[in-house]
Amino acid sequence: MRPVQVDGFRIDETPVTNRDFARFVEATGHLYLSHKAVHSDPLLPDRFKTQYSDLPIKLPASMANKPENNAGKPMWVRDQRNSWHGADFPYHTNNPMTEQVRDYYRTLSPVDESLGRILAYLKANHLDKNTMVVFYSDNGFMIGEHGLIDKRNAYEPSVRVPMIAWAPGMVPKGVTNPAVVRNLDLAPTFLDISHVAKPAQMEGKSFLPVVEGKIDERAWNPGDFVYEFYWEWSFPQTPTTFAIERDRVKYIQYHGVWDLEELYDLKSDPDEMHNLIEDPKWLDTKIILRKALFDQLGNSKGAHVVPYTRKTSSGLVNRNIDGSHAADFPADWYVQPNLPTKMNDLFADSPAKAEAEGKTYHP
Repeated sequence: MRPVQVDGFRIDETPVTNRDFARFVEATGHLYLSHKAVHSDPLLPDRFKTQYSDLPIKLPASMANKPENNAGKPMWVRDQRNSWHGADFPYHTNNPMTEQVRDYYRTLSPVDESLGRILAYLKANHLDKNTMVVFYSDNGFMIGEHGLIDKRNAYEPSVRVPMIAWAPGMVPKGVTNPAVVRNLDLAPTFLDISHVAKPAQMEGKSFLPVVEGKIDERAWNPGDFVYEFYWEWSFPQTPTTFAIERDRVKYIQYHGVWDLEELYDLKSDPDEMHNLIEDPKWLDTKIILRKALFDQLGNSKGAHVVPYTRKTSSGLVNRNIDGSHAADFPADWYVQPNLPTKMNDLFADSPAKAEAEGKTYHP
């Protein structure tokens, strides 16, 4: 590949959009192409600046700063809405979220053109019948859900990443498979297509049978989905976050902050509006998922280590002077002094502890 001087819009001038990279595919059999266009701030070429100007943008209902939307949500979520990664102060601008979304769409247009040029080359050179193209992203994205933007959380719009696979003659046309595939499964799949054995250290598995329509969501059986995000001083709005999803039930806990846990039944509550963490009916599920999350977060030696980086500045801590102020603690955390239950929550949750409500409990 030859070096290319980039002076203007990156998508238009990067070598991955020209014939050189398509020829690279033909010569090597594999190409990894990573556009970074739709990133903060989305920078679009002039020819797309008025595109979608009349497109109606429907923002999520949970974006509104209302008591019914904030009920059961951690304080950090309510505080983040007025921050760099919040819907009320996105990237410290006054750009309305509707226009922010339009800018994302406009910035995707040259990405679409780039992919189109590569597909056209494959077809023109009779390579399309022997090529699989997988269109994917490294993360999902919030566009106002719960008052948030960005990707650094365990909510559904952040962790669910659309994936499109195109392979004429191999992939059924126009079929959607709801099976959950992890990014860990990508490399084993590409090796499988190339008839190369997966190295033992790879955790994922090939989803080729899913793509080909040979197995359905149930037969795929992906196991638990575990999520990790570690606090960054540069973007201090979001705490270290650990989550686990099993059978469409998601449990989320936060590390190093004084805040709520979360538990959602995604089958009946896909928008994660009803936190079940204190619902007695879900006590056993909460206990089971807490343990499963801890067990699966351990490294190969069974150790649990939280990484951190050297801090060199305050990070992006500013808030809109006219925006919302800090959230309050949950109402039921305010109690009278000297209660007999004051030590109870040092002990693990259990049915016996729940039965001791209002009384001193010792396991």
